[in-house]
Amino acid sequence: MRHILQLKPELIKLDRCIVAGIDTNRGQRTLGAAMVTFATGIGAALIAEGIETDKELDTVTELGMDAGQGYLLGRPSERPEEWMQWQDRTSSMGDPSP
Repeated sequence: MRHILQLKPELIKLDRCIVAGIDTNRGQRTLGAAMVTFATGIGAALIAEGIETDKELDTVTELGMDAGQGYLLGRPSERPEEWMQWQDRTSSMGDPSP
């Protein structure tokens, strides 16, 4: 956990293993709620990965997650928007090699 705080992430992804069944599993729902609190507390966005059912979507929305991805919302793309934004930011920093 110390490493997460040192990294100061802008974005945290909640893995599919937590999202799958989050609507019916109390432990997964509790962990999801705790991650929302944690991400909000450090100023990071929280994205739920692998949303495949309407009930999972309803639950992650109710918990307050910032965004979601999964087959319910759309098929994966070769080059997601987040990757393009990250690549644009890093390319503007110049070549980091000595």
